[in-house]
Amino acid sequence: GDVTTLTAALRRDPAVREVAPVLGTTMQGSHDESSASLVTYGITPTSQGIYALESGEDLGVDDSLGILLGAPAAARLGAIVGDTIVMRGRLDPQMANAGAERRFVVRGMVRFLYDARDQPSVAVALAAAQRLGGPEITDRASVLMVRVDEASDLTLVTARLRVAHVEVAVNSIDDLVAQFRLRLTYFRQLSLILGSISLVVT
Repeated sequence: GDVTTLTAALRRDPAVREVAPVLGTTMQGSHDESSASLVTYGITPTSQGIYALESGEDLGVDDSLGILLGAPAAARLGAIVGDTIVMRGRLDPQMANAGAERRFVVRGMVRFLYDARDQPSVAVALAAAQRLGGPEITDRASVLMVRVDEASDLTLVTARLRVAHVEVAVNSIDDLVAQFRLRLTYFRQLSLILGSISLVVT
């Protein structure tokens, strides 16, 4: 939804120290003769929490031309720090080609903390990702990461933000971990059942 308005509202909470919008979308990237569909994160470099820098440099505050590559994306594109990557935005179904295109210079290599294994991901500045994504995602984000001060009770702050912002889902890290564990338990049970069935069939 309206990220600018929501971000401003969250920052007015006395316990909130930082708000970092993250946009997740899919774009086409190319380097030399290589091309790949890439998970593309639009981030605010100074307050992101989704990757760790492994080599090269991070994006600067006003860096709208830099891009960060995860190892799987770098491998698929055959790119290293200093190379130029051409990113193409959402496809136009009527024209059968990308609606927008922009060149980025690889600033650094990063490890995305929440990615699936071998997921080809890159990160650019939030505004750059929004522009490439087209008018449908202007001033939008997939998630807002909120950091509260250490003196505040995370449970109480989460509850307060849920009441104040009923239009969005508000979860603490503990909530997300609990949901993950619940789903993991389900998949383990499913795996056990399927494994048993396979054993019987075999």
